[in-house]
Amino acid sequence: MNNQHQQIDPTELERRWGSPLVSRDQQTLDRATGGLINAKTLANLDSKGMGPRGRLRMGRKVAYPSHEFFVWLAARLKPAAEFGPAVGEKREVQGDA
Repeated sequence: MNNQHQQIDPTELERRWGSPLVSRDQQTLDRATGGLINAKTLANLDSKGMGPRGRLRMGRKVAYPSHEFFVWLAARLKPAAEFGPAVGEKREVQGDA
């Protein structure tokens, strides 16, 4: 089993995003992350000081500089192997053959 995992390049994510900001609305977050984070979860993380840096507000709208958002996202991503097998998957057992 290969223990190495592919690193996510936040600069490449930012380049592909093509906008200077990432808005904290669910539709935008779904596009930016493939549905990995909920807008309410991100709001909660922000309130704890654990969200992306550089939060911007305009009225009730919240957005982040895209670079800061993707750096934050890349830092939170972990390979699935760190969490064990998914539901229904069999765990690899090493033993005598």
